[in-house]
Amino acid sequence: MACFLALCVGSVVLSAPGRSAPPPERATTAPRPAGDLRTGPDAFVGGQALLFSGRVGPRRKQAIRLQFHMNRPGDVWTDVQGSRGTTDRSGAFRFTFPAPAMENISYRVASSSGVTPGRLLRARAQEVVLTLGRRHPAAYVDRPFVLKADTTPVVRGRRPPVFPGRRVELQERVDGHRWRTVDTDTTDARGRAFFTRTEAEVGNHVYRARQDDWTQGGDRIGWFASFPTTFTVVAEPPPAPSPTPDPTSSTTPSTTPSGTSGGTSGGAGSRADTPAVTTTATPAAVPARLTVTRAQESDAQPARAASGDAVLTAAGRASGSTNASSRWGWGPSLFDFAWEFGESLTSRPYRGSRLEGGWRDTSNGTGRAAHVNGGLFLQSGSGATARHRGTTTATLDGNAQRTGRWEFRLRASADRGRAADYDVRVELVPEGSSIDACTGPVVTVADFTMRERGMRFGVRSREGGTARVGRKAVSLTDQPRNVAVEVGRRHVTWFYDGAVIGSVDVADLGAPLTPRISLVGKRRSTMSPTVLTTDWQRAWTLDHGKQVRSGPSLGRVRTDPAC
Repeated sequence: MACFLALCVGSVVLSAPGRSAPPPERATTAPRPAGDLRTGPDAFVGGQALLFSGRVGPRRKQAIRLQFHMNRPGDVWTDVQGSRGTTDRSGAFRFTFPAPAMENISYRVASSSGVTPGRLLRARAQEVVLTLGRRHPAAYVDRPFVLKADTTPVVRGRRPPVFPGRRVELQERVDGHRWRTVDTDTTDARGRAFFTRTEAEVGNHVYRARQDDWTQGGDRIGWFASFPTTFTVVAEPPPAPSPTPDPTSSTTPSTTPSGTSGGTSGGAGSRADTPAVTTTATPAAVPARLTVTRAQESDAQPARAASGDAVLTAAGRASGSTNASSRWGWGPSLFDFAWEFGESLTSRPYRGSRLEGGWRDTSNGTGRAAHVNGGLFLQSGSGATARHRGTTTATLDGNAQRTGRWEFRLRASADRGRAADYDVRVELVPEGSSIDACTGPVVTVADFTMRERGMRFGVRSREGGTARVGRKAVSLTDQPRNVAVEVGRRHVTWFYDGAVIGSVDVADLGAPLTPRISLVGKRRSTMSPTVLTTDWQRAWTLDHGKQVRSGPSLGRVRTDPAC
């Protein structure tokens, strides 16, 4: 049967996760489980087509829907947005639906007269590791060398499924923080892609591998990139003198180089390059809880953080703090990025009245922005990265507004070592501005330094020279917190967990504003390993609810007019 914007198997049709559909509905009854539910495959990633089959309620045709449960005390079963369909005459169903991206969520099928038992679903993390191929233990000038992208590394004891034929791009860093594609390949039956490079000069170069969107067989899996990986191109050592040459011997360096430099592309490399040689920036996914993966489990280890429960996962999205949007009645959202079904950074919002835009990521150091376990993560580097440094950003393109409201759910975690601390910033910046620009109006929603208790917020006008700054003695590292801002035509007001923490009267800021989320570090200094999690990012217009034009005042400080 032909289906548009739906996933179909047999006679049951369930629409895909909503674009313009209403928010999920709360279950109002608690029927006893009656029926059975099977799901497959067992190994899946967010967005992969997951097969649901079984029987529910009485033996008759009936309307059904999926429900989810976050497995926390006090949670209730809630309808999955856009998941309605029907059974056959015997009450049986068989359909596919995009798999949730979270690692600990339960699904069941419900009808008006019964529900199936719940099934615990644990999505596996997408990941890709970029290394030198086995036959190339070093990258030498003017000699081809092979880079291998492994899309199925073991992460926390579990390996993601293989998608043979998935396109993988090799990208090199240009202009300090942007990425340019220099070669492509497709994954083989073991999930590997290979790239041949030749460099003409000695030096360092930074690459990453990016798995493209995968939409075959009903899958809707967003693209995913590795951590930036530095390789060093070195001069070829002279052959060692030997009175009796041994044709079986070879000269290899005693240590693995830390990187390569960019150059011409030579196509796919040899498929015989099976094992990888670990570089100084071997990447890995950050798991839901920041525990260090045992070395024997994976070549890729997550960034360490001393506070074990330090990262907000999708399982914690509804607990704890209060939303300003709910407390002040902001109404339907303009956009809502929820990262629930394996969306990529450049995917449209999950829901909202303006389903436009996507996130642009940059990195001038060891970090990356990635969608992990149902959230947007900014990670300072992988666990195998010896020195975390530089700045990583995610900026929303294509959905700016001159006035409005924005809210973000945040949590951050840092290692307790002696290295310098990252700054975490959530800002509204003029649409289209580069990450290097520091002129024009900027609204700082939240700015805090890791391991310091206190959050800064404020606004800088488009003329520059002065700024209004406030501080609040709070922490964003103990549990998830909500930070929000309302930008009116003549005022800006800030919120923390729904409460007003500051307000100023300002002239029209004069530019459409868009969110930018940053993990700010120094490029030449070693920083403390840090992870920032933003579980969701939302915006509203000023059309609903009463505008808040008063609150604690902010101080005035002088700024550099050129910045």
